[in-house]
Amino acid sequence: MTRRLRYQVQSAPATVEQRRELAALMRDLPGRYSDRLPASTFRQVKGSAAAGQWEQALDQLITVLGRLARGVTPAERDELRMISAALDMPVGRVEALVPSPCENVTESRRRRLSAR
Repeated sequence: MTRRLRYQVQSAPATVEQRRELAALMRDLPGRYSDRLPASTFRQVKGSAAAGQWEQALDQLITVLGRLARGVTPAERDELRMISAALDMPVGRVEALVPSPCENVTESRRRRLSAR
């Protein structure tokens, strides 16, 4: 079954070096979320990334993280935002991902400290 994407890729990274960096990043990306994805989704995301179908891999990853309300850290959100931008994909879905519990704890600590 082929899934129709919600976006059109406008351009790829400009240089060969940028493409290599993005390829390495995309190969490693699924493993960082393996504990938050169902096994079948993890295999799909990993397979898409390995096959060079980066947009599809990223779309699947963001969709499932959002649908299952799996938390992402600020660093993970920044990385997903950066990859989305590099692939000319919308970043709004990344912004809508649920913050991880450790992010909420950190934010509440900041508020308490600033209130003192």
